[in-house]
Amino acid sequence: LACKAVRNYLLECMRHDIKDDDDIESRYEAAASLHGWLRQLLEAGGCGDVIRITARSISDLFLTGGDEIRDAIETGFLEHALESSGLRPYFEHWSEDARLRGAWERALEWGKAHPDFSWNQIQELRRIMENEK
Repeated sequence: LACKAVRNYLLECMRHDIKDDDDIESRYEAAASLHGWLRQLLEAGGCGDVIRITARSISDLFLTGGDEIRDAIETGFLEHALESSGLRPYFEHWSEDARLRGAWERALEWGKAHPDFSWNQIQELRRIMENEK
């Protein structure tokens, strides 16, 4: 239930892009949070179904959203998700759908060129914040 709430919140933030409320994530903030959340689930293990459902949900949002939503998903989320080889299988269906294939190919190219780059940055920021406590 908690995972469903997190997924729905982040997808709605991406859909609506609220910018005048500090308590609600903007589209790109939500895209980054979605990547970090999926990567945490991957690290935790045993969360394949949650990741799979989320991957399908983000695919649906990409297909039904406008250009700004698609751009945020591709550059704010998918590129970074595909930096993680463990997340790639959950999005391989993009390679089989002509509507998704271009974004998949561009994001995969980025991801392969920057393996775990964003996740490593998140981890480093966490270490810095812990050391400052």
